[in-house]
Amino acid sequence: KSGWQTAKNVITVGAMDQATYSIASFSSRGPVQDGRIKPEIVTNGYATRSTYPFDSYQLNYGTSMAAPVITGVTALLQEDHRKLHAGANAKAALLKALMCNTADDLGNPGPDYTYGFGMLNAGKAAKALEDNRYFSNSIATTQNHPYNIVVPAGARRLKVMLVWADHPATANASVTLVNDLDLTVTEPSSLVHLPLVPDPLLVTNNATEGADHTNNMEQVVINNPGAGTYNININGFAIPQGPQTYFLTYQVDMNGVTVEFPSGGETLVPGETETIRWTAYGDESNTFTVEYSDNNGSTWNAAGAGSNNVAASARSFNFTVPAIASNNYLVRVSRNASAFTDQSDLNFTVLGQPFI
Repeated sequence: KSGWQTAKNVITVGAMDQATYSIASFSSRGPVQDGRIKPEIVTNGYATRSTYPFDSYQLNYGTSMAAPVITGVTALLQEDHRKLHAGANAKAALLKALMCNTADDLGNPGPDYTYGFGMLNAGKAAKALEDNRYFSNSIATTQNHPYNIVVPAGARRLKVMLVWADHPATANASVTLVNDLDLTVTEPSSLVHLPLVPDPLLVTNNATEGADHTNNMEQVVINNPGAGTYNININGFAIPQGPQTYFLTYQVDMNGVTVEFPSGGETLVPGETETIRWTAYGDESNTFTVEYSDNNGSTWNAAGAGSNNVAASARSFNFTVPAIASNNYLVRVSRNASAFTDQSDLNFTVLGQPFI
């Protein structure tokens, strides 16, 4: 990689195929020359319906389709921040932290050089912003800034991320990191976790815990965290151009199922194929049942052939929209042989397209 997309303080976007949750063959991979993680995030850039020359629409492919998704979500998060903070704009590093730390992990566990920190989940990013699940401060060399967060029982994963807009490096520097901050997270049992760092010499290997002196964003991931108070520490390891402002954010993924689409308020067209999407944690060897209701949940129907035995690893199901027009539709996804289930937050509508 070369050029502006490798800059430290931008967000570089990879393209994935959202139908298969896999990276697109044309999407560039990292690392960059000094070993930094690129891309930071991925989203759909495969078979995206978009405008086309001569007043038409066609399916398009490329990171040029994925990057506008992140751009649009960034604008929406900025709008949300302004509403919550009397018109004040959020710093770019905060929005970057929120999007990357709430992304749904794909590929190798933790950050990697293909999917970065994972697939964008705009709803989770907005929720983290609205719930004030972040901190900000400025730090100098040798200083330590402690924070405490409480993790409830039933959590599947804790993710803590530190991001800062680093000072510019000198031209042609072999290592572009200037101000070096370190993140640690200590469990209630006193076990200390370091950030997950991928190896730039063994790019297909899983990231391992270690001190990160390369990236200006660090993420600690703790699987199946016990309930209790977790201690987070930010250390100013070496900050020659300080003090350095940073943002710290955290995400707790709870065991259970969450229907992502349709979540409510959508209008779907009879006979068309729509993709029901969900996220799920816990009892991860069990399959799923996917259903829909056309009477506001009084009764439920199979969402299609095989919908009572959807693969345990699946997070989507192709659904043929029913022919009956109504505004009382819901979708429900349940993890079989478990208590985990969720349905659309609100009703969605099925209605034919008007034509002339």
